[in-house]
Amino acid sequence: MSEQKKGFTFIEVLLALSMFSVIALTLYGTFSSGLQLNRRAQGANRVYREIQWAIDSISRDLENCVFYDFSQSYPDKRAFKGTKETITFLLAEDDSLKAIRYGAEPLESPGIHTVIRGGYSNITQGVVTDYSQTRDREAFVREEKGFKDFLNSEDGSGEKEILSPHLQTGSVAFSYGYSTRSQQSKNIDWKDSWEDGFLPQRVRIKMTFVSQDRTQEKIEVEKEVGLPVRTLPAGEM
Repeated sequence: MSEQKKGFTFIEVLLALSMFSVIALTLYGTFSSGLQLNRRAQGANRVYREIQWAIDSISRDLENCVFYDFSQSYPDKRAFKGTKETITFLLAEDDSLKAIRYGAEPLESPGIHTVIRGGYSNITQGVVTDYSQTRDREAFVREEKGFKDFLNSEDGSGEKEILSPHLQTGSVAFSYGYSTRSQQSKNIDWKDSWEDGFLPQRVRIKMTFVSQDRTQEKIEVEKEVGLPVRTLPAGEM
């Protein structure tokens, strides 16, 4: 008597393939969602790190800015000059002075470096290839130039570093605070520009950044930084 061989029927094979397909699609969907969440989290973390770096950088520089009296040599120059959109001041380094400027620039501007934390790139590179996706964004830039170059020109010809390419267009707002001896309280008066022959007492920084994910979340930042300055005599403003 011969032994009868058993096998799978066509219907059983189809059922097995169907179950495998359902499981595979479920696993793929879960894996894909995890990758998307991971990319989104990485993009958000990158923007928050850029914000922290930008705020720390400008705060540290402002807290260490120095006053220089140009009245006898270059009366048209100022040790500190600020508008609502840009701010320029002097720092002392290795027995010399250098000029520092912070502000926003279009992402496609020539001569700005890629995002480098703690140093500058030796190669000038672009940071965006598809400008149609970044029309509402600018780069927050730190520019540094030597003191002699600063005396000869105030245009954007220094060494530039992008602190963040995710700044919302038109969102930068600097304001400058001061008090007078006639004020009995500790209230600070604020104005949107500063071209006086001395340093302001405080600088207020407001910026809005845009996250990299599809939500395009707006991240608003505001900080006040104290400067090493004297109190203005009453009536001097």
